[in-house]
Amino acid sequence: MEAASARRSSGCPDVPGDQDEGATSDDQAFSGPPANENGCPRDKQPIPILVGYEVMEERSKFTVYKILVRRAAGDSWVICRRYADFSQLNEQLKETFPQLKFSLPPKRWFKDNYEAGFLQERQQRLHGFLQQLVAHRDVAHSAAVRSFLCLDEPPGPFESLKDSRVLCETLEETNQRLQRELSEKWKEVEQLRELLEQKEQRIRRLEKIVGVNVSECLFNTPVLPCETSTETHGEEEEEQTDPLREAQCSSPTHRVCWSRPDKGGQRL
Repeated sequence: MEAASARRSSGCPDVPGDQDEGATSDDQAFSGPPANENGCPRDKQPIPILVGYEVMEERSKFTVYKILVRRAAGDSWVICRRYADFSQLNEQLKETFPQLKFSLPPKRWFKDNYEAGFLQERQQRLHGFLQQLVAHRDVAHSAAVRSFLCLDEPPGPFESLKDSRVLCETLEETNQRLQRELSEKWKEVEQLRELLEQKEQRIRRLEKIVGVNVSECLFNTPVLPCETSTETHGEEEEEQTDPLREAQCSSPTHRVCWSRPDKGGQRL
C-alpha cells in the first residue's frame, strides 16, 4: 500500500501486482506498447538515472528508490519505486521477452535490508538493471517499461507536497555531489601549485649557489659544433701531420762512434 501511495504521489500509474519488498508477481505482461498519447517521439530513448534511496517509516518500514528520468532537454521528472516494483517489472519483461535475461539483483534473506552499504550496492545494481533495459530498443518501448518510468504520463514537478520534497532532495543531492567533485579538483590544483612553487624555489637556490641565472643559461646556451664535423676535422689534421711524423721517425736521433787507440796514443 505504501508503494502504491508513493507512486500516486509521483503522478505515475500504479503497476499491477504490488507486493512486499522482494516479492514477485505472476500477472501477465502487457500485450504491447500503447499509443503515444503525449506526442513524444518513440525513437527518443529515455535515460533513467537512479539517484538515491530513502527509508520510509510511515506505517511500516520500507525503502524507496528515487529515479530521475530524462527524455529531452528540459523534459525530466522524478519517480519513486520500491524493490518489489523492480521485481514486478522483471517478471513482466521475462514473459514478454523470454529470450532475454535481465540482471535484477536478488532479494536478500535473513539479513538487515536497511544497512547503508547494502542499500548503496543495491542502488548501483538497480541502476545497472535500468540501463540494461533502455539499451534494448524493444524493451525500452515496451508497455511495462513505459508504465514503470511514466513515459506516457510523466508527473508534474509540483503535483503534491511530497513530489516537491522529493525533487528538492534530489536536486540537493546532485548539488552536493557536484560540489564534492569540484572540491576534489581544487585540491588537485592546489597540490600542483605547491609542487610548482617548490620547483621554482629549488631553481632559485641553485642560481644563488652557481651564481648564474639558470633560466637564461637554458635559453642562451651557444650551439656547439656537431661531433661528426669535429671528428672529421681532427682526422684531416692527423692526415696532414702524418708525413712529418714519419720523417721524424725515419731520421736517426742518436749516433754511435767507434774508435780505437793508435799505437802512438792517438785515436784513428
